[in-house]
Amino acid sequence: MPGRHGRRRHTARILALALLATLAIAPTASADPPSNRIAFARLLEGGGAEIFTADPDGSDEELVPLENPAEDFGIPIWSPDHEWLLITNNLRFDGNGDLLPFRPAIVRPDGTDYRLLEVPDGPFDMYCSAWSGDGARIFCGFGGSEPGIFSMRASDGGDVRRLTTSPFGEAGGDVPADISPDGTRLLFIRKRPGPAPDPQPYRPELFALYTVRVDGSGLRQVVPFGTVQGHEIQGAHWSPDGATIISSSPQGRMFTVSPAGGAIRYLKTKVDGFAFEPNWSPDGKRIIFGVFGPEHPDLFTADPDGSHVSQVFDTPDFENGPDWR
Repeated sequence: MPGRHGRRRHTARILALALLATLAIAPTASADPPSNRIAFARLLEGGGAEIFTADPDGSDEELVPLENPAEDFGIPIWSPDHEWLLITNNLRFDGNGDLLPFRPAIVRPDGTDYRLLEVPDGPFDMYCSAWSGDGARIFCGFGGSEPGIFSMRASDGGDVRRLTTSPFGEAGGDVPADISPDGTRLLFIRKRPGPAPDPQPYRPELFALYTVRVDGSGLRQVVPFGTVQGHEIQGAHWSPDGATIISSSPQGRMFTVSPAGGAIRYLKTKVDGFAFEPNWSPDGKRIIFGVFGPEHPDLFTADPDGSHVSQVFDTPDFENGPDWR
């Protein structure tokens, strides 16, 4: 499996520690796409998650109605034109109450034109978390015996093409993180499994950042294994100018690094807690991120160096996956 979702047995551990060929038929455009809005997920107490949009200060919050709820750690990803949201994976059950394979969906911010992408030949565990630069395709991490990243049409999930293959076999996994601003390279997180057998096999797992061209060539490692947070709260994003990548460590520290690799720069914030899933504002002048704090997890914004922190929400709910593009 890709290594992040469909792994609910790790959820309690993560929360205790600290507290997702060009398109032949593209989604049609609407008249007035939202401007300067964040999209995020809010975990439901009984399982699954709801998707919301809001202003960056947390005001004007609006629910995105979905035909199927997002999976527990499913998150929304804005399309490049802000016309659509990609929901990384969704919860569905058959008539006997058994869980159906995870599949992505696209939907307008107001909940209209919901499209579940069936992907008939896809594996049970899929996590689709990035758009192509033109919005025609999406990138998904596939589980199964030969995990890797695949691209497919955003409109219907067709024309599936492999980009990467994990060198670690079924125990490994690649998860898309973000597309470069020029649309030429995909940023992704790769899992390296620990030695087997192990009574707690997740403990020695390590994660690293890679980039690859959108045709699957030019693989490049950006940071070493063990640098990046993995599983349900992993994330990494390119800055709007393409010069910097931001992510977070297994210790809950945000960092930036050049896409070419090199020195890692850790951010210093005055927020007490474990930081995760950092992302950029559209102009690159602010970042947004989650924090497991002493009381409850919330979303915050800050300058790219970690200064001038503002709290977006102050709720007892778990909010994650903020996307400000």
